[in-house]
Amino acid sequence: MDKALKEAKVHTSWINPNDRHDQAVRDFVASILEPGGENAFLGEFSDFVAPIAKAGLFNSLSQLLLKVASPGLPDFYQGCEMWDFSLVDRTIGGLWTLPEREPRLQKFKRPARNPGLNSYRSYCKPPKTAGSNWT
Repeated sequence: MDKALKEAKVHTSWINPNDRHDQAVRDFVASILEPGGENAFLGEFSDFVAPIAKAGLFNSLSQLLLKVASPGLPDFYQGCEMWDFSLVDRTIGGLWTLPEREPRLQKFKRPARNPGLNSYRSYCKPPKTAGSNWT
């Protein structure tokens, strides 16, 4: 939000900051997103966003599939293994912390329930045929 305010350069900017305006916008956004019985906006906003979020989920998964399956070397950044709802490019300055992600990442270290899926290496073994190019 701060980035959008500064880069719009309407009432504030990186070069000419307006701290009172920046704080007023932060307070306003915090108040309309505060859960509670008196906040009618948040309930209506949540109802509006629900179908869009579902479409966004499928859009994200489609982009990931294209990224992985397209020719070339896919661009994966450390810390981008999970859903990220920020509007900031994490490679520019967004920080992620391992303690909040580590419990979720640990489940990938556990063996799969299906014994045939315990190791990706079983899928990477070359075929055992005479005269194959595999070494």
